[in-house]
Amino acid sequence: MGGEAVIKGGPSSRVKLILDINEAFNRLNIRATARTLGNLASTGDFLEICEALGFLNAMHGGNFARYRRGLSIPQSNQGLLTAAFRQALTAKPYPIPLQILIASGTRDILTVTSTATEISVVVTREDPAPAPRKRAAPKRAAPG
Repeated sequence: MGGEAVIKGGPSSRVKLILDINEAFNRLNIRATARTLGNLASTGDFLEICEALGFLNAMHGGNFARYRRGLSIPQSNQGLLTAAFRQALTAKPYPIPLQILIASGTRDILTVTSTATEISVVVTREDPAPAPRKRAAPKRAAPG
């Protein structure tokens, strides 16, 4: 998978979020992550799961409720993300590793690919166009 990581927060927070999720949900750590979350693994949504694991702290600055309200991920995509996270954490007989990529694009798209051994999630976010840059006024020559 390739692409530019984009989610609310600065670029380093975005990359850190992807790395944190992929680390906690990889083949070596998914069982421990599921144990750490306890009942939240089957009852929480993807945001609550990420928050419980400490992955969103850098993005919400101590106000998770405000961050949640301001998040512009479509409701259907939120539901699919939650389903993917819960399936990864609660699959029997063992949790299934999950890998995520968050990429920028021209519209919001969520792709989930699931096998018996891995769940792959690609979240493409439509990002607002950057504000146009103001051009500097040409320098005038000093009177001579």
